[in-house]
Amino acid sequence: MMLSLNTSYFLLLASAAQGLGLDNAHHPEAACESLLESFHSTKDVTVNFAQYVPAGTNLTINQREDLETCTGRSQVVPVDLCRVAMFVRTSPISNITMEAWLPTNWTGRFLSTGNGGTNGCISYGDIAYATSLGFASVGANNGHNGTSGEAFYQNTEVVADFAYRSVHTGVIVGKEITKAYYEKEHHKSYYLGCSTGGRQGFKSAQDFPEDFDGIVAGAPALAFNNLSSWSGHFLPITGSSTSATWLSPADWALVHEDILRQCDKRDGVEDGILEDPDLCYYRPDTLQCPSSNSTGCLTSAQVQTVRQVFEPYYGVNGSLIYPRMQPGSELVAPYIYYNGQPFQYTVDWMRYAILNDTTWQADNLTVQLAAYAAEVDPYNISTWNGDLSPFQSRGGKILQYHGLADAIISSDNSPRYYEHVVTTMGMPPSELDDFYRFFRISGMGHCSGGEGAWQIGQGASGAPNATNDPQHNVLMRIVEWVENGNGPETVTGTKFVNDTPSLGIDFQRKHCKFPLRNVCIDPENYKKPEAWETTYGNDHNRAPERATDNEDDPNVSLVQSSILIMPHFGRPYSVRAALQAILDESFSTARPRASIAQRRAFHDYFVTHLPSSSLSPDRSPSHRLPRDESQPHSGPSSRAAQFAQNPSSRDTTIVRIPIRNAKHHFGAGVSRGSRPHNEDTYQAGTIEIPAFAKRRPVSLSRRPGSEMPGEAAKSESGDPQVFYFGVFDGHGGTECSEFLRDRLHGYVEEAALLFGMESSLQRGSSADASSLDSEGGIMGEQDAEDLQKSLVSSWKETVGGYFKRFKPEYFPAVKNYTGPEPPETLNNSSVETVLTYAFLKADLDFTAAQARKHSQQDSSDATNPADDPVLSDKPINDNDMLFHPERPASQNLLHRPQRPNSSPDLSAPIGGSTRFQGGSTASVAMISTPTAVPFWHPAAPSTLIAAHVGDTRILLSRTSDGKPVPLTTNHHPDAPVEASRLRRYAATFVTDSFGEERIGGLANTRSFGDVGSKRIGVSAEPQIVKADLGPAEYAFVVLMSDGISSVLSDQEIVDIIKEAKTPAQAAKDLTDFAVEVAQSADNATALVVRLGGWERRSEGGGGSIGTKEQRDYRKQEAEDPRARRR
Repeated sequence: MMLSLNTSYFLLLASAAQGLGLDNAHHPEAACESLLESFHSTKDVTVNFAQYVPAGTNLTINQREDLETCTGRSQVVPVDLCRVAMFVRTSPISNITMEAWLPTNWTGRFLSTGNGGTNGCISYGDIAYATSLGFASVGANNGHNGTSGEAFYQNTEVVADFAYRSVHTGVIVGKEITKAYYEKEHHKSYYLGCSTGGRQGFKSAQDFPEDFDGIVAGAPALAFNNLSSWSGHFLPITGSSTSATWLSPADWALVHEDILRQCDKRDGVEDGILEDPDLCYYRPDTLQCPSSNSTGCLTSAQVQTVRQVFEPYYGVNGSLIYPRMQPGSELVAPYIYYNGQPFQYTVDWMRYAILNDTTWQADNLTVQLAAYAAEVDPYNISTWNGDLSPFQSRGGKILQYHGLADAIISSDNSPRYYEHVVTTMGMPPSELDDFYRFFRISGMGHCSGGEGAWQIGQGASGAPNATNDPQHNVLMRIVEWVENGNGPETVTGTKFVNDTPSLGIDFQRKHCKFPLRNVCIDPENYKKPEAWETTYGNDHNRAPERATDNEDDPNVSLVQSSILIMPHFGRPYSVRAALQAILDESFSTARPRASIAQRRAFHDYFVTHLPSSSLSPDRSPSHRLPRDESQPHSGPSSRAAQFAQNPSSRDTTIVRIPIRNAKHHFGAGVSRGSRPHNEDTYQAGTIEIPAFAKRRPVSLSRRPGSEMPGEAAKSESGDPQVFYFGVFDGHGGTECSEFLRDRLHGYVEEAALLFGMESSLQRGSSADASSLDSEGGIMGEQDAEDLQKSLVSSWKETVGGYFKRFKPEYFPAVKNYTGPEPPETLNNSSVETVLTYAFLKADLDFTAAQARKHSQQDSSDATNPADDPVLSDKPINDNDMLFHPERPASQNLLHRPQRPNSSPDLSAPIGGSTRFQGGSTASVAMISTPTAVPFWHPAAPSTLIAAHVGDTRILLSRTSDGKPVPLTTNHHPDAPVEASRLRRYAATFVTDSFGEERIGGLANTRSFGDVGSKRIGVSAEPQIVKADLGPAEYAFVVLMSDGISSVLSDQEIVDIIKEAKTPAQAAKDLTDFAVEVAQSADNATALVVRLGGWERRSEGGGGSIGTKEQRDYRKQEAEDPRARRR
């Protein structure tokens, strides 16, 4: 609990201030001396000295023994000022020491400085810098002296000072001292700090919004406990300097050169600076030595170290502890984190603040301890509150910056917090710009230094030849913003030759505000600011519809953070970067690309526009939309509104229709049967991927003014909405089926973006292989191939067995076509490739997450020990399954669970707290139309693509003859294709007591999960079928679990649906009938989706009469108890 401050001395300070009564403008020395006399006896505040110091004085800072670790033993005073040193008691067992420097050139502004690391060192350099610009400046020692955190030991009051109280107390005392000296109030209050000082600035905005009008916060140490754990987790990765895994600084220099070789040009010029590390998906394999006696390269163990260093840090159940170390930091980090020694700040924080255990050693850092530290969170030091509305409401402004070559605090963490604020406050950047702007400084190290234009007036180190020009000085920029309302669009940084101002300027660069990023448009003149222009690296200009359940948890990467793991050896990947790669490759084209906020938008409703009259009680049977559930749509896209405007047609209104309530268009039936629990799940909505429908001939394209009633609006990307339906049949529990329900569509969305899947309806589409340019997909054709190869390699390395020779059918980069050639439309960005990647990636993530957990079995049971790989995973070859069978499964993975972020939140832990041995089948149908006329309209053609794993099922009902058209086949051991695929890997197929063949105890040869059977080929590689549906060619499509398809014939299924009035009634009738006639009813789930021929569903083939007699007989038998006994 946060402690309340002792306010007695503040009242006494105010009283003393009123009693000075001196004209200090004419008598500054006397006014300074009077402070000592006035405040010397004040309770809780002792003025140690107050002395007037002329400009140019080189002060020697008194160094007590416990201050020897502080840097800055001397400080040149830039202007005439009054220096006041104070001792302030904050509790009976804690205190701060602070100084106030009060310049004679005072501008009426007050400023507080911050601190760094875990230290208790006053920032004299920043205080002096601020006074040179006319600020009355203060700084404090954070409640203890020196850089050690030993003072935290068994003294929570000192921890409170460090967490929040030192700065807040210093501000209150400092403002009163300022008032006393100048005999008037300050008119504006500011803050300047970096690192821990950056965190302190945000802490003030979050908890004490009245303290400052403007805050400059650099490289803030937000999520502080997790940062401390992350800082310590590198030692087990690199090992000591004698370990085979350790890299020397020279080795890291090789890595740096390789990173530049792979990534430097992605910003448009090769200048030795990564303008945006989010665009760098570094692959260290190119440095691996070909032989043991090679030089100038890395061993396989060292390559693995590099991979792990650039991975995010994941904890219990796969939850994110802290994002990755960004590429570009590797020249400095070897001297801080990769030196084979414990990181002292981590050791001090864990020993003295979290555990109160002076014997704790760095090699005892575990993810469980990291979770504990985050839970303890002393005095909310995490500083992760995303609600800045109190600070906003009083007119406060925040200017945040972070160097993109920071080797101490990952520059990936600042966008996480910014996006957390976006999510929490429900404000897009266009609105957040009113009070909070964030700038990424390319090539800047931790707070200062580096190869980039890093000098931006951010403090003593960043302000040589300090200028008052706000464009070059962030401190004066915040003043300009607060006092004149001119918010910064860019901040210009300067790089001096050899970082020496006397040698002149090397180059300057305008650093843009997030989420924009810089792109070089004139490589020959890259050192000039005008050679660069800004473009969106991510589009957050849309307030999220709702915050996630984990919005206040710094351990969880939020939906908006967009950090996920590339399949390239588990490296971090940013959707922001992926989108920008698309934009980079399309600067020369006029056709706009969809933004990430637009593309990552799965919804459980669809958007349509209807005649306004149709929102009243139903007068036209052609619509039959749920008016009672519909609502006017006010989404972020203006495309839909533009599309709806049609002056020649009757007035229309755009509405959002919840799919699950549109009973005339969609129905879901669910029953647990006779089982105690329902393990089936389903999903229905619209998914933001490019259209894949077959383009209509030009002669059939509609002319303006010919819109049809009930026409669907376009999606955010400009294409007609793509509808997504899925049925997931879990076994062994619901963990896997719920994972697929909640996240599989997000994997599809992300895969479409990663591969650069383009619309089949727009010119230059990748749907036609002949139209692909030489660059291909999202990051070029070569990288699209790498995505496929890396995912296959991950399966091979993680599981082995069957996956050692795994070549997915729809991965052209790895598939060798010895027989028929692949379809013309199959390429590295085809919808088939995207779906295959999404399914396999989701399965790998789920499988990997389970393998890292402890078994559900009781470890005390010696006959069935927990995590025994033979008993729990049943590998055929002990040396293949997850690498090290002798180790618990939770330690087996080379890489941590990959954690994409999409819609919805893919960052949450996968599954429960213990290993889930079960799995799930899946059948997914996506429907795309060539125009915005919805697929259920009788005149609308469409394309349906089915992706299927296991024995769930998808059927079409043909309008002309009423016959079922199966789009899936069961993946069972007795299927010839599956038998041929698996017999070379499986030891045996066994036949159970029902006469059914099984593999590894499973009835399905393909499924998600089932970690114990992965090696023998139980894969989630989908069977994919693409069907072009003519206008009214089919009446409906039905998706179902095997609780229905194993009980009823295909014809019985479609006939039951034909007899219902609505899809909603049909789904209910179908599940009810299947459960009723089954002898031992399994879980049953059915989704019925209306197509263009729905009104004619009973016309062909005699309607439903063909199976009616058979169904009546089965129902009669089910109702007869005697029949059950036979």
